[in-house]
Parts: sequence; structure tokens; C-alpha cells
Amino acid sequence: MFLGFNAFFSENLFITLKGQLGLIKHLILYSALCYFFLKNENSFKIFINILTIVILFTLFDTFWQFVFKKDLLGNYLIESHGNRLSGPFGDEYIVGGFILKSIFFTSNSKFFKQRYNWIAYIIISYIIVLLASQRMPTVLFSFCLIFLFFLDKRFNYKLAISLFITIIITVLITFNSNPKIKKHYIDRTLEQIGIYETDWGEGHENFWDSQWGAHYLTSIEIYKDSKLFGSGIKTFRKVCNKDEYSSINSVKADSRCSSHPHNIYFEILAETGLIGMMFFLYLIIRFIKYNKIAKLNFIKDNPEVLVLSFIFFWPLQSTGSLFSTWNGFFYPLFFSYLYCLSKKYYYKNS
Repeated sequence: MFLGFNAFFSENLFITLKGQLGLIKHLILYSALCYFFLKNENSFKIFINILTIVILFTLFDTFWQFVFKKDLLGNYLIESHGNRLSGPFGDEYIVGGFILKSIFFTSNSKFFKQRYNWIAYIIISYIIVLLASQRMPTVLFSFCLIFLFFLDKRFNYKLAISLFITIIITVLITFNSNPKIKKHYIDRTLEQIGIYETDWGEGHENFWDSQWGAHYLTSIEIYKDSKLFGSGIKTFRKVCNKDEYSSINSVKADSRCSSHPHNIYFEILAETGLIGMMFFLYLIIRFIKYNKIAKLNFIKDNPEVLVLSFIFFWPLQSTGSLFSTWNGFFYPLFFSYLYCLSKKYYYKNS
């Protein structure tokens, strides 16, 4: 019923219906993955092993691109905004996000039950994400490591402290040896949030003067015009061009448009309204309660659950579109993974 109202009040019926088909596709994918994971004991292991191989290749290929300026598939390193590594993704600079969103699904791999295999895997992944000059994945990854140091039984106190110091030293060496990366992470970030003005600055006084800030402000204005059901799924790309939104309080007002607002909460609020946001939050809470995912013992034995939840739902981050093909794929994967993990855990401990 909600999708019907969302389409009825949509600013562009065709785009919304197309987006809703994509949403239905995600629901089908979730059901298919749950069935596949629970069909037999080996299905889940097969998926984890295949994903591990894909991630290891991505790590190697991206490092090769960093060293030799071209990856194994012929994709060149771009030296603007730091060293823009894409690895096997061609002209899509998503390798940092892919690694961040993928590696913790492989936490239960038999190979990574060995403490030092897991630690080496995590640290190498972190370094590659850092070298890829993708700021938000690097920041989120840093917090994920802190979570793991406290929650993951494969880390002990002394090891956690040693690795924390090692990571700090690695970051400092990277910034010192490659000023472009430092400039991208430090100077560019401080300029965008208005801490100080750089040579390439545009008079940023605060975060809202950044391109992301302009996206978010536009989303808020779109929500104000369609509070209950939003402007329609995937219509941000069309509605943001309206002249009435050119007056948002941002020096980047002319860059307010994009295919999506780069934050799933602003995206949901703008495109599905208050009803859509409440429905979204209700489904998540219902899923958590039904599968007993918030139980302390479950989280202690499966610390990647907390890490993955932080990655996918921490509100203070820029994200891909919830309704897109690439980024949206990870959400049915995430929920089907949790569903399978909880079923196996409580069946084993019942």
C-alpha cells in the first residue's frame, strides 16, 4: 500500500515505478540468499569462500595499481584528489567501499579462525583502503578496528595496543611519504567543513558549504514539500533541479544535484517521506527482535554483526544509494547474512 501512495504522489511516476521494481528485486534477492544459505551447511561456506577469493584478488589488484600505476586489468591510477585507486572497478572509484563492506562477511571463514591470518587480512585491507584515498571508508574502517580490538576474541589486550600503534605509524608514514594523500585526507577535509580555507577553497564556512552538505540541504527541502510520502523513489535526481532549491544556504548550491543524496537517511526522507522513514526503521527493529540479534551473547560470539551494522547504518556518513544496484545489493546481503547467522547460532546453542 505504501508503495502505491509513494508512486501516486511521485514527481516522476516512471522513475518511481522503476525504482520500486529495483526494491522488489532486492526483496527477492534477500529471500533467495536466505534459502541458499540455509539450504545446506556447505552453501554458506561456499559463499564465504568465493567472497574471500574476490576480496583477496581486489586487494592484490589494487596494490598492484598503486605500485605500477596500472592494475592487472589495465585500469590506470588517477592522481587527482590524492591517488585515486579503482582496482578492478575501472573508472568507478568504489574499491574502498567494496573492501569495507565485504571483508567482515568473511569473518567466519575457516581460514580466518586462525588469529594471525585474520589480523594480517584486516590490516592489509585497511592499508589498501587508506591508499585508495577514499576518506569515508577509511574513517569507518578505523572505527571498525577499534570495535574489533575490544570485541573480537582473536585480539587480546597487548595485541590490540600493538596493532593500534602500528596503524598510527602506518598512517603517519603514508602521509609523510605521499603529500597528495595527506592533502586529500587532511587539507581537503578541513577546507570542506570550514576549518580553514585552502588555495582551492570556495569560501566554505561549514559542512553545509560542501557538495555533500548541498545534497543534504536539498533533501531536507524536498522532504518539506512532500512530508508524508516523499517525492517518489529515485526521483531526487530530477527534483533537485527545481529552481526553488537553488536558494539553499550553501556555496555549493549549484552542485546540489546528483543521482542520490549520498546518505541513505536523507534519501529515504526525501524520496519516501516520514511514512517511509518510519516504515524503514520499523522493519529493521522488527528484524532485530525477531532474530534476537541484539542479544549480548550473540554479539560477543559474532562481533562482526556490530561492525557491519555500524558500516551500513551509521547516520553520519556519505553513502551510495539504498535503491541502486551496486550499493543496494549489500543490504539484502547484510540482512540475509544476519538471518542465516542467527538461525545457525541459536540452533547450535539451543
